[in-house]
Amino acid sequence: MGSAEPRSADYLNIYSSLLNIKVATADILTAEEEYVCQLISSRLRRVSLVYFPEPLLQLYTPSDDLRLFFVSNIVRIICNQRDSRFSINDIIDDFCRESYGQVHEKIQLQLQQAVFAALGLVTFLYAASTDGYHPENFTAENAGREYLPRQCSSALADRRLFALLTKLDVLPSIGSAHSNSILEGSEELLHAWSVSYDFLSQICDINIVWTDSLNLHLHINPDSRQLFLFRFPSYCVVNLYGKASGSIFHRVLDEYNGQVPGRAHRNQEQSNSQAFLLEVIQSYRVIFCDAQSRKKFASTLRGLLESEEKVDNILVQLCEQSTVPSDSPVFSQIQDRDAYNVLHNFPILRNRLLTLKRYGMSYDPMKVRQIIRDRRHPLERLNMRVVVVFGVFSLLLGFLQVVVGTVQLVYAVRHD
Repeated sequence: MGSAEPRSADYLNIYSSLLNIKVATADILTAEEEYVCQLISSRLRRVSLVYFPEPLLQLYTPSDDLRLFFVSNIVRIICNQRDSRFSINDIIDDFCRESYGQVHEKIQLQLQQAVFAALGLVTFLYAASTDGYHPENFTAENAGREYLPRQCSSALADRRLFALLTKLDVLPSIGSAHSNSILEGSEELLHAWSVSYDFLSQICDINIVWTDSLNLHLHINPDSRQLFLFRFPSYCVVNLYGKASGSIFHRVLDEYNGQVPGRAHRNQEQSNSQAFLLEVIQSYRVIFCDAQSRKKFASTLRGLLESEEKVDNILVQLCEQSTVPSDSPVFSQIQDRDAYNVLHNFPILRNRLLTLKRYGMSYDPMKVRQIIRDRRHPLERLNMRVVVVFGVFSLLLGFLQVVVGTVQLVYAVRHD
């Protein structure tokens, strides 16, 4: 493929081979589908060659051809698996049987890392980390304390993929009505303003960090006061189309879709992976629920404007517009509300939303400006405003008294 940006005609191939979303040659991709193709192409070129064994590097030049060949074959092999309980080593065995031949232990370890990186690339669930890279560990980027990466032994390559991704904590957890991490039933009511960007930024000094990884969406780092949001909702949208039911994203999450908790509280026809993507899309409308939050959205994009990928148009629609197109098959499934029952509206993301709510509600504002704008305690807010108004009035009155006294003094001196 070379290092040049692929032509529009190439996008159909990328769309079908790397996402496994089947399209006819004559099909015309929608704007978000073409954007995702550009996105995948850009991400593909940035996959580190450190993951690939030397024999593969010698076979494919330029390096972009190797990346495309390898990732497209891994996607095809995964989507052709008859059983959802496959492992990374199962994938490698099929790949070597078809394209490579027998491998020794060192090359096996490298191929494990290459498959792990490829899965993160096409599913957006995580980003394989090259910091402190070691072939005997699977490492995914993290946003936790001190940004320590998530890591587990590559010995887990023999275990089913679902167990590996669960061990790395890169799958969205499916909440249970009896989960110990959820507090009293009254906590299930989430007022949108309590997690809005305007409230979090004004009262808690929270800043938004746009992330490439779905598993970090709505993660809050209290140490750095950063809220992580997924920056590519177009990827969620294209995987919610009817023709995307067999996509690589849903195929990788096949066993995840078999998990029961949470299903009783939502549309029974949706798989867990579909429900997760829809909740991600809905969550932008919660974080940017009011006019003040939407006005601040543009200021969060400064870092994105300098990145290689264009700003996602779906992201702009969800975060900056007061309404979203109701004729969209995806947007028609979301509803803007002043309050949500997170058990029913966000059975998968509920823990993260409630964590965000609890963080905001427990934060003690330190500045007068924050206290005045604090919506949690209306009586204290009113009292503070009265105090401020009275204080300003007293200062003005005192200033006027000084001015009058000065004028009187000057007048008296001049007429003595």
